[in-house]
Amino acid sequence: MKSALLDAVQRNVAVPMKRNAYGQKYVVDFEMSYSERTAKVRSIWIVRNDENFPRFVTCYVSTKEGRDETT
Repeated sequence: MKSALLDAVQRNVAVPMKRNAYGQKYVVDFEMSYSERTAKVRSIWIVRNDENFPRFVTCYVSTKEGRDETT
């Protein structure tokens, strides 16, 4: 999973989401394949206010196109 996430952030667009008290959040969506199955994965990243690099927050299988809420 780690290598898939690192590859995804280099190959896909990081879309800015809501800024919070800790910094700017981003979402990176990508498809991941394993054993002839494919799933859409949503990963969340944050660049903290006092930093200039992204940190991984979480990821999950995205169940419905455009319906996943990220706050």
